[in-house]
Amino acid sequence: VQEVTDKIADAVEQLMDLGVEKVVVTTLPPIGCTPGLSKTKDGVYDAKCDGQKVTSIHNAYLEEKVFQYKDVFNLDLKAAFNRHADPSSRSKRFKYKLEPCCDSFDQSGYCGQITEDGEPQYNLGAKPDKFFYWDDINPTHAGWKAVVNEFEESIRNFVHI
Repeated sequence: VQEVTDKIADAVEQLMDLGVEKVVVTTLPPIGCTPGLSKTKDGVYDAKCDGQKVTSIHNAYLEEKVFQYKDVFNLDLKAAFNRHADPSSRSKRFKYKLEPCCDSFDQSGYCGQITEDGEPQYNLGAKPDKFFYWDDINPTHAGWKAVVNEFEESIRNFVHI
């Protein structure tokens, strides 16, 4: 984790040395709360969201090494995802916060997988806009839109200051 954040910090410094005045850097989203990692053996999506250690360490290193610069904007994906996808959040935007819209029948399968006969090996939710996640890790279009809308004004203010 530290090696990755060191490389990010180096890249930000290189950009600034080249004359880039404003840099936007994203934190890691809550990886342990993705459907692929929050699904229990019985097929239930557990709201406990274990596995946040890597995300927390990575984001703490970024805070220490990168977000200390006034010309670097923290696009805090962890906080934004938590506001929309965390089952304990008060947000009513998404009915299905941890469940994927597209879910494979096979635990080792993937969304979009088909048999040689062309039979789908996945279920697809009827209303993707009610799901935050599309598959085991990627947000739906509606999920990304909610996150991006949250940052739009603050990014504009950062770039124009």
